[in-house]
Amino acid sequence: MSVDNVRLKLEGVHCESCRVPIESALRGVEGVTGVNVNMASQEAEIQGQATAQDLIAAVSGAGYAASVASDDLSQEDQASQAHFRALMRKTWLALGLGVPLMIIGMFESAVDPTWTPLRWFWLSMTVATAGVLAASGRHFFVGAWHAFWAHTATMDTLIALGTGMAWLFSAVIVLAPEAVPEVARHVYFEAAAIIVGLVNLGLALEIRARGKTSQAIRGLLDLQQKTARVVRDGRELDVPIENVIAGDVVRVRPGEKIAVDGEVVEGRTNVD
Repeated sequence: MSVDNVRLKLEGVHCESCRVPIESALRGVEGVTGVNVNMASQEAEIQGQATAQDLIAAVSGAGYAASVASDDLSQEDQASQAHFRALMRKTWLALGLGVPLMIIGMFESAVDPTWTPLRWFWLSMTVATAGVLAASGRHFFVGAWHAFWAHTATMDTLIALGTGMAWLFSAVIVLAPEAVPEVARHVYFEAAAIIVGLVNLGLALEIRARGKTSQAIRGLLDLQQKTARVVRDGRELDVPIENVIAGDVVRVRPGEKIAVDGEVVEGRTNVD
């Protein structure tokens, strides 16, 4: 079934470079007449005659995920909190490995061609860092892969390339140090882990800031008058403000909030 307007909650979007492929994919859906992607709220509003399933499939084809946005604010808050906690767990996991490796690397980052205890240690760090990248940075690599198939590049592409090459180069140094000159036999496992950890931390802080902004806006909306006293057929009726129509006469009594915009036709008062 097609509808006039659909609002989608986007997943996997991090920066403005994500906007173009999403908008292009949505505009390519038959029946779509307008698309507005809001990166602040990570939502897309689509006008036209198109099904939500087709729109979600288009976003998926562009390398991202989407679902129909919920009007239940408490549900949105719970989802944001769960995402925040998941990102923080990934942050601590990555930094928990990366920071000690950075300290060790200040003193011993070179790899000896012989199988010394230090080389065995770096071999174990090869496996440990791969596990951290899989656990804490998997979403970056998945996003980069989707972007690759969509013939585009995003922040995920940059992070996946940077951390992946740091790990791959270090793994080569550990497994075959003779393949590179002696001066270049240094590992960079800490760089891969710390980059993943810090980017996840940034995303978590962004979610928290966005949540606080949403709460502030919600607080302002709660201050808005919910009803208006309308004069119709000589009678005064309290109606929801969404039922006030152009041409209605609205009576504002002393101490009340002004519910809607309009032109003063009778009376005088002081307004804050």
